[in-house]
Amino acid sequence: MTSRNSRGSWAGTSISGSRNRCPGRRRTTSPVTDQRSFDRPILAFGMPRSGTTWLGKILDSHPQTLYRHEPDTWRRLESVPLFAVPEQVSELREAVRDFLASLPDMLADRVCGKRPIFPKTYASPLAVRVYATRSLLHKALGRVGWTTRAPLPAQPATGAPYRIAMKSIESLGRAGLFAACLPEARFVHIVRHPCGYVASVLRGEQQTLRRRFDSLDPGITPDGVRAPGIGLDVKARAPLPATNPRRPVPFPASGLAA
Repeated sequence: MTSRNSRGSWAGTSISGSRNRCPGRRRTTSPVTDQRSFDRPILAFGMPRSGTTWLGKILDSHPQTLYRHEPDTWRRLESVPLFAVPEQVSELREAVRDFLASLPDMLADRVCGKRPIFPKTYASPLAVRVYATRSLLHKALGRVGWTTRAPLPAQPATGAPYRIAMKSIESLGRAGLFAACLPEARFVHIVRHPCGYVASVLRGEQQTLRRRFDSLDPGITPDGVRAPGIGLDVKARAPLPATNPRRPVPFPASGLAA
């Protein structure tokens, strides 16, 4: 990462005194600044289960990135088609740029609270730790049916340097449109080997079924139950392993066509 002048939103990994000058809870009521949102934002795109979350957290690990996790899943881009033709760029440019400008003010825990939560130079260490703890508690209580107020993440103080980064699995088809509307942005498209993708999907289906069966009566068997998503018949699989849940479960190829 290279340094830039004082007006830029990206300086080196270390900035003298910036950690103490930027209180974590101090923020503006409107987007931090539109100008900073458009200063070389980093947009990562990919298919589900292709490593986008891993890539996104690498971007988030830099102390000056303001990272948003799948913001277009939380706030749908209904006015922007998934596949646009070049003739639509001029009419869609404003909507795309407005979406990017709104990222700093997307404060939902689903968008900001993806763990791990990293320290930032634009926020105090205490503010980051408090948010990480409250976010974890908020999610834990939600799993047992308790509704709590979502915590607010530490935001950059006015004038503090930062650089927007986001990852998306919803807008891969819009990547070309984003590139045309945001020439100042940096884009990353992550591609996973098809076999790795299939293995990841099957592993996720196995974990889902295991949780579902654990909640059923002991006498109920999985016969006749179908795994969601890819339509793989559970009866086509070998028995679920009892000792090592990470071990791949073999199944005949005919199961994929079920």
